[in-house]
Amino acid sequence: MNMNYRDTSDTGGDGTTIGWRILVRAAAATIQSDGAAPDLPLSTIQIKPTTLIAGTTVNNITLSSADQIIVEGGDPGSLPVTGEIVITYECGTATPLLGKQPDYYFVDLIFTLVEVNP
Repeated sequence: MNMNYRDTSDTGGDGTTIGWRILVRAAAATIQSDGAAPDLPLSTIQIKPTTLIAGTTVNNITLSSADQIIVEGGDPGSLPVTGEIVITYECGTATPLLGKQPDYYFVDLIFTLVEVNP
């Protein structure tokens, strides 16, 4: 995913925020089956972001339906922050899936870029 952020005020100068964050959450309470199998818990997916954007912190998370911070950075002043964030995931490592009924499963992820205010 590509990320672009610039902390500006209405007049174009450096804004008042102290940083930025990228949040992720699942759009539903479960990983949904499209067949007859039972839905799976979101906790079966671990999200592991990486980035080369300078001055950032990345957080590996267990997926849930609540917003969680996966990447954050400090106030860049009036300079833009741009770069790529690579999202990888592991499924079934923390919550095993062995013995679950085979099916096609899906979950929508919602990513949100927010500014952090003092």
